[in-house]
Amino acid sequence: MKSLLHAVRDAGAAVAPTAGAALIRAWGATLRVRVSGMDFYRTGRGHEVPTVFAFWHDQLLAMVLALIGRGVPYTVMISRHPDGDPIARAVARLGLDVIRGSSTRGGLESLVAMAGRLKEARGVIVIPDGPKGPRRVAKDGAVVLAQRARVRIAPLALAASPVWRAGSWDRLQVPSPFARVQVVEGENLTIPLGDGERARGRDRLQAALEAATAKAERLLAAG
Repeated sequence: MKSLLHAVRDAGAAVAPTAGAALIRAWGATLRVRVSGMDFYRTGRGHEVPTVFAFWHDQLLAMVLALIGRGVPYTVMISRHPDGDPIARAVARLGLDVIRGSSTRGGLESLVAMAGRLKEARGVIVIPDGPKGPRRVAKDGAVVLAQRARVRIAPLALAASPVWRAGSWDRLQVPSPFARVQVVEGENLTIPLGDGERARGRDRLQAALEAATAKAERLLAAG
């Protein structure tokens, strides 16, 4: 189990991006995915309104496995650190649009680029506790982007079984082949402009992600 977990964690660096993308597609095809909300997921058309999608860093791999191949045009931000290079190439080969940057490297430039994608009616993925944590503590990035672009935030969450956990800071979830996966779209948020709204928006996003994660776990347990 440990050797397989390490192989998944290091896939971007250990295999060619094309092979890594093929592996992820094959792995994702085995998952038994159920969805609560997320009508765009079922239709493959995407939201009629440009949307910032937010979910926790530990759910990144599982969410990609669950959502790929649905025809929805996502843009995702990946760190400019060299460790992110193979990951970015593999993700691009899965059909996702990639913008390089983070809260510490190219932050403002990346936010401007993400806002531009929203004007093109793309779904934009922001990881609120990325790239280095603290784990499951929301930062300002998704809120600032939603305010700047005047779009909503859709909090997403999932639970999977059986699932392995990496030893990384985020305890990355790695669903086993043929795992059951429950995906939940939480209450969508609109963040007003104005003094103090950023902090309140961050608190609302934190609560919405926690609620969506708890619901995903309940639905998964209920069978």
